[in-house]
Amino acid sequence: MTAPASSPALTLVFLDSAMVLSKRPFADWRAVQDHYPDYKTNLTPDQPAHLVDYLACDYPDMPGATGRAWSEVVAAFVASDALDLTLSRDDTWVCTC
Repeated sequence: MTAPASSPALTLVFLDSAMVLSKRPFADWRAVQDHYPDYKTNLTPDQPAHLVDYLACDYPDMPGATGRAWSEVVAAFVASDALDLTLSRDDTWVCTC
């Protein structure tokens, strides 16, 4: 299944020092690894709703500091011009979106 044409492809990138959400058009995991020097792994959900489900399940308390739900964080990022959004650094929530 692929993302709807109106939604950019999203990649959740896990680094040694951070967790980053990206809209960059990566060909495969090697391209992600080449872009981020401290790459560990990545997830590429087929649609934003699946990313929201994953984040809500594995990181339920993370966006609480902003008063926003994961669905709002992801929707705001998708609507933005930004290519990357750092969500956490060293397991600390840093997203100000």
